[in-house]
Amino acid sequence: MPANKAQQGSAQQQQQVPGSLFRVPRFTTQKRFIADARNTDVVTTLHQGSAAAAATTTLDQLDIIQNLLVFIDLTETFTPGSGMTITTSSLFPYNWLGECSVQFESAFQTFRQPGIIAAVMQGYRPIYNPTGVGMLTNASNFQQGEVVTSALTTNPQNVGLTGTTVSPSTTPLHIVLEIPLGFQFDLYYELGKDGTPLTALQRQVVSPQYMAATTRSVRPVINFNQGLAVGTAGQALNAPATIASGDTTSTFAGSAALTVYRDGWFAPDDPRKAPPVLGWQYSRDYVAQPTNGQTQIGIPLDADPSGQGQILSLVCFVWDPALNSGAGGVTPASAFKSVELLFSSQLDIYDDVPATNAMRWGQLHGQLLPPGWFGWDLALGADGRFTNEFALNTLVTAGCQVRVTFNTGAAPSSASTIYTGLEMLKAVTS
Repeated sequence: MPANKAQQGSAQQQQQVPGSLFRVPRFTTQKRFIADARNTDVVTTLHQGSAAAAATTTLDQLDIIQNLLVFIDLTETFTPGSGMTITTSSLFPYNWLGECSVQFESAFQTFRQPGIIAAVMQGYRPIYNPTGVGMLTNASNFQQGEVVTSALTTNPQNVGLTGTTVSPSTTPLHIVLEIPLGFQFDLYYELGKDGTPLTALQRQVVSPQYMAATTRSVRPVINFNQGLAVGTAGQALNAPATIASGDTTSTFAGSAALTVYRDGWFAPDDPRKAPPVLGWQYSRDYVAQPTNGQTQIGIPLDADPSGQGQILSLVCFVWDPALNSGAGGVTPASAFKSVELLFSSQLDIYDDVPATNAMRWGQLHGQLLPPGWFGWDLALGADGRFTNEFALNTLVTAGCQVRVTFNTGAAPSSASTIYTGLEMLKAVTS
């Protein structure tokens, strides 16, 4: 009898724990997907020769949010001058977006990435299926280009998604920017800031944002690049199309209409029904480092604050302004002798050549990274589970870095930059 009472007391105590009824049928708070009332149909005039910022405003202080989705419709009219040529950037259409960001924590930005890195990352880590194939251009037609019948096969462009073939003449052009504010782990280890394991949790969302607070004045920042840039000094990185130097007759005009959608849960009146709050925040960020024309370059992964935390995955590319007659381009895989991920300054975790890196990535994700890109996914295991078990914790391990070695005579020009996109868990400080 006393044992039964003890068991009942333990069960009652467990039921009082915040989050204990989250995802319990009948008791859990309800999922919700709605447009943010303050950021609906925000129209931005796009400029031919200068960047533009969307006139977004602070998010509604409602609900608990796991993701923000920014649906963007671009109208674009490129008109080449007489005898002139407009050249599409190799990063089109995602370099229409400049650096976009959302900041919840005072110590770091929860999301900060330019459009091209954001697109590649959501291509391999989509918010609705972290182990599946996302909606990057080459994967957005889920029938893989096979046509059953014209009546049954829907072109993604017809339903407001980016299709498999787009060009500067595509209008409207649909782009979806995923901004994850939390992420579901199949197996999650809560760690102390010193790296000490505290508890292991299954199917854990880490960590959604509670919006109903007087201090929650959060504005998503969405920047658009210029429509046309002169194709010198690598400007194809920062514009969807380029023109020749001295071309004063080619023109661009366009606009972008965006709506921010909120994906999360109703805020319940009982803390047991809400998702629990943990000591780490899911984040996507990036770092940029000049190569200075070196044959070998190391990229520190513990830069403050963008690289400090548990690294779940990272992807890299080198932008060389000297390629494509000065418009710039991604350094091809053939230029790389080796790409390494190091645990401290000397100990290799992965010592890859482009082929081994691509082989392992393809087996994990069922798709390859774009040409010239390489990366490592430390969160997706061979068993298909998403976990921080093997995350690279730069808070407790010094010298974590990427080391790139180019083939003799193949190093990119001295003005080149290597960009590294980071998927991380960052320690919450405020």
